[in-house]
Amino acid sequence: MHWSFPFKFVMAWVLLLSVAGCSRTNVLPTSQIVDTQLPRPEWVLITNFDVSSAVIKENEGFFSKDDDPLEDDRQLGYEVADVLAGELMVKITEMGLKPMRITSSTPTTKDSIIITGHFVNIDEGSRPRRNVIGFGAGKSFLDCAVIVSASGDFGVREIMAFDIHIDSGNLPGFAIMGPARMAAGAGMRAVVTSNAAMSGVKSYKSASTQLAVGLAEEIADELENYFTQQGWIHQNPAE
Repeated sequence: MHWSFPFKFVMAWVLLLSVAGCSRTNVLPTSQIVDTQLPRPEWVLITNFDVSSAVIKENEGFFSKDDDPLEDDRQLGYEVADVLAGELMVKITEMGLKPMRITSSTPTTKDSIIITGHFVNIDEGSRPRRNVIGFGAGKSFLDCAVIVSASGDFGVREIMAFDIHIDSGNLPGFAIMGPARMAAGAGMRAVVTSNAAMSGVKSYKSASTQLAVGLAEEIADELENYFTQQGWIHQNPAE
């Protein structure tokens, strides 16, 4: 099969931009019990992370006046927390454990792991700045604290905690890349749309809810490593 020069040019930019624009994460462990001496949990209980104390900022334009209704901010926070919990359900299931979503008032069952946390920042950033300027201008980001606890005859105790940050990265904007990025962006959208259609991946509208999907993956990686160390699950050798 022979590819035309324009197609190869676009695909080269797709590869370059996908690497340059990948979201960035940072995980800071705050506590961990190395050897819990606990049996494999019957359930992994997942709560919606608290957003009541988070600093939430809706999408900003070039001349933002910060006049978005407070209710919109709250709604964005609830959506991000809901997406994160839903994605964690999927990830925990893939580990071979049994997840269950609960509320803060749900009684915890014995021999369970409980995943709770709270958001510190939920920032939509500025879509115009990301699209036109890029290189981190107008980036969206999430900051949250994650607490993993265990329940047993001893009650409930914390076994692991970490802070985590994720942002939208430093993709160049239209003003820098011009037609090349627009062409590559079109190719990227086609690839992403095709992959999503084939895999059944959900589509989320806001930048923050999209980042929540990546956040769930990073949290799941931390959990998988820890659960493997405890002997509760066996990691795929290919990972």
